[in-house]
Amino acid sequence: MKKSILLIPVLMSTIFMTGCSTIINGSKQRVVAHSSVPNMVSMKLYKNGFVIAEGKEEMAHYVLDRKSEYMVEVLDEDGKKHLLFLDKEIAGASYLNLLNLLGWGIDFISGSVYKFNGQNQYIVVK
Repeated sequence: MKKSILLIPVLMSTIFMTGCSTIINGSKQRVVAHSSVPNMVSMKLYKNGFVIAEGKEEMAHYVLDRKSEYMVEVLDEDGKKHLLFLDKEIAGASYLNLLNLLGWGIDFISGSVYKFNGQNQYIVVK
């Protein structure tokens, strides 16, 4: 009887701590792309290889799915392309799942197990 009473809090914490990064971070992240390319003609955002946004501003705000791959392309007036691949890392909140495989699974499916490195992404000409 004592074992089942102790088991109830463990099961409850497992259920309620499921998908921690999904709850804390969400499946989307706001990213700002800045370009220092002189004589910039256009900036394009690619998602999994397809153009999803295009503009002529030197700074653009995007809300991106964490599970997709993104690339920013800036074209200057000479026709030269400058590329920035948005890097991702494991979100710290995902580690709150500890040994909860269901929580890790939910975070992987939603994409919230990842986060983009920083809110601001810079395209710098070297």
